[in-house]
Amino acid sequence: MWRPIAYRIHELPPTMCKGKLCPTLGYAWRGRGDRRGVELSPRQFPREFLDTTIHEALHVLFPLLRHSRVIFCAWAISSLLWRLGYRRKK
Repeated sequence: MWRPIAYRIHELPPTMCKGKLCPTLGYAWRGRGDRRGVELSPRQFPREFLDTTIHEALHVLFPLLRHSRVIFCAWAISSLLWRLGYRRKK
């Protein structure tokens, strides 16, 4: 049975990248069975938040998809939704 992806929007701790601290925009997690979800940082511009949400959802839905493909697909979907007028309501 299909279950929706859980989500949380909260401050995420920074991560190390290339020897310095970088902001964490989102995180995808898969647990046992149907336990899966995404965590998102609220400190993003609206367009960036849309892209991060789709990016992390793709990681959950397609865990074997190469990261370069996840990046491209998230960008393509978020660009289309943005042009169609999608905006996050606060």
